[in-house]
Amino acid sequence: MATEAMVLSRRHNVYKIVRCITFGSIDKCNNSVWHSLVKHNIYICSIDKGINSVWHSLVKSIYMKQLI
Repeated sequence: MATEAMVLSRRHNVYKIVRCITFGSIDKCNNSVWHSLVKHNIYICSIDKGINSVWHSLVKSIYMKQLI
C-alpha cells in the first residue's frame, strides 16, 4: 500500500504546499518526526502508515536538504 503525504512549509504563519510525495510500503509514523520537522518549520500531513525510522531518514536525506 502506498503512503501519501503533503510537505508544507511555514513562514510567518503562512503555510505553503511545497510538494506532494508518495512512498511505497511504509508503516506508522510517530511524534518524534513531527518534532524534528516543526523545528525546521516544515509540516507533513495526511500521513498514513509509515515506519518512523524510514520516514525520518527519507525526510532528512531528501526533503530537508532541498527545502532549507
